[in-house]
Amino acid sequence: MPTIDYQNLGLADVQTDSFTQTELFFGDTPAVVTEDAIVPSAIATAGLAAWTPVFVDPATRVISLADNDAGGSGVNANAVTVVGVDAGSPADIGLSVYTAGHFNMNALNWPAEYTTDAHKRGAFAVATANQIRVSVPYYS
Repeated sequence: MPTIDYQNLGLADVQTDSFTQTELFFGDTPAVVTEDAIVPSAIATAGLAAWTPVFVDPATRVISLADNDAGGSGVNANAVTVVGVDAGSPADIGLSVYTAGHFNMNALNWPAEYTTDAHKRGAFAVATANQIRVSVPYYS
């Protein structure tokens, strides 16, 4: 039987919490939309972190990695992964991706090619016809 501590009953106490994870969402416009995509064997073998900008082919729904090729032949991102893919996962598995939303630029797991904030802002260029926006919070 539990024992109740009556000695400190009714005394006020202060409790604090701290959060170490960066908030993913920056705002609510545009509204968040998720869709299903397909993980190809190369990405399934290597693995992929959650919250990574990727390109999802509109016709086949297959994911490919976005890159920042300065020569203009790069692949702009049009989605962000919802969860990660463990290395060695089976190929052609389904994966949910965000295809719309306003995201905290500092929370995303950017590929190594995205070295500057300008590159990151340009990752979701208007030419890819997506509804994803990235911003840096004032408090960062």
